[in-house]
Amino acid sequence: MTDAAGRTGEEPLAPAHLADQVEGYLLWQARIAEAEERARAFTEPLPWLTTTQREEIEAHYVRDSLTRARADLQRVADRCRALRGEYEERY
Repeated sequence: MTDAAGRTGEEPLAPAHLADQVEGYLLWQARIAEAEERARAFTEPLPWLTTTQREEIEAHYVRDSLTRARADLQRVADRCRALRGEYEERY
């Protein structure tokens, strides 16, 4: 059996881990929806764009926004790990 992350195995996820996975998925889906909404708002005042141009700009905007969001999340996660290490070292 293969799960959503592409892992294979028979052991199910622990309830707490599963809850974290679901929460992360839902937060990311909200981020995608927000990026799509902002992309539409960005192109709305540009009536001279063709449909194709509008779609391309919106797609680029969404990709860029999600790339930046992922980088921000990675920086936060890295910092959390570093702080945890410092805390465990100290205490």
